[in-house]
Amino acid sequence: GVDNGSFSEKTYTFDDVVSTLNGVYAYDWATFLKTRIQEVQEKAPLDGLERGGYKLVYKEEPTKSEQTMDQASMRRGGLPGFWYSLGLELRSDGRIGDVLWNGPADKAQLAPGYKIIAVNGEIFSGDALHKAVRAAKTSTEPIHLIVQADNFVHTADVDYHGGERYPALERAAGTPAYMDDIAKPLTTPEKTPEAKKDSE
Repeated sequence: GVDNGSFSEKTYTFDDVVSTLNGVYAYDWATFLKTRIQEVQEKAPLDGLERGGYKLVYKEEPTKSEQTMDQASMRRGGLPGFWYSLGLELRSDGRIGDVLWNGPADKAQLAPGYKIIAVNGEIFSGDALHKAVRAAKTSTEPIHLIVQADNFVHTADVDYHGGERYPALERAAGTPAYMDDIAKPLTTPEKTPEAKKDSE
């Protein structure tokens, strides 16, 4: 919007951004932007969700959307269901694809490329690991793993006792559901020819 039609470079500063935002809506934009851009936060900023009428919770069963994503992951050879509990992204053969920084698996010194070959004395399987996660919730014992790293095998104890964890959004009591308003379609979807026949 500056020098309309010109292709010359127009730089701007942090203060320019703050000033422009304050011209749209008066707020402490400098602190807001510095907190979210220049500082590292321990947790994701979830206050926006809560102002939208929802809160993030963790449940023992996956939501429908989580199940859909899990099915897509399994079609690609993934073994979902452990990222929010153990902090592990796994392949179906037990190979670790990723480890959540500072999560339980990371603290047990597991790393991408390692392969889990046994869980609590059982040959590795997704069911065996899920069973171990559930059992650890009511136990003080860590989850005992046997892990292969290249040509070496070693043990790893994952000290996790939070049970199965899947993210879900839950309505925050006493708040307007702004997120519902945002997601509401602006028009009524057209019915397909097949759907029109079924409704006749």
